Amino acid sequence: SSSSNSSEQHTLMFDGGSRGNPGVSGAGFVLYDPAGKEVARRAIPLSNTTNNVAEYQGLVEGLKVARDQGVTNLCVKGDSQLVLKQVQGEFKVKAAHLAEYCQQAQSLAKECGKVKYEWVPREENTVADQISNEAMDMSARSSKKVSE
Repeated sequence: SSSSNSSEQHTLMFDGGSRGNPGVSGAGFVLYDPAGKEVARRAIPLSNTTNNVAEYQGLVEGLKVARDQGVTNLCVKGDSQLVLKQVQGEFKVKAAHLAEYCQQAQSLAKECGKVKYEWVPREENTVADQISNEAMDMSARSSKKVSE
C-alpha cells in the first residue's frame, strides 16, 4: 500500500511465567508504536498453568491488541525460544493444547500483515517480564482468596 505508515513497524514484547510450572501463572505484553511510544500494555493473570501456556497467552493477547489497533507491520519480541520457533514453524508443536495456541497466534499474525519474530534475552524483555510478574501477583492474590 502507498500509505506511509504501513512501512513503519510496531513492536510487541510479550512474556509469561509460572511459579511452580504448573502453578500460579501470568502473562503480559507491551505494544510500542514505530516511534517507540507505548500504546498498550496488559497484565493477564492466569490460573494454574505452565510457563509455555503463559508465554503463548501473552503472545496471543498482544497480537489481538495489535490487530485491533490496525497494525500492519509488526516485530514480535520475546524471550521464549520455544514459542517463537513453534509459531514460525521451525519447531513441531507436540502438545495438543499448545498447538491450539500456536494456530491462534499464527492466524492473528496473518491479520497483522507483515510480522517478524525476534528472540531477545530476558534482560532485554524487562517491561513484559515485569508485567507478567504483576499478573502472577494478581493471580496469587485471587487464588488465596478462593482457598481461605
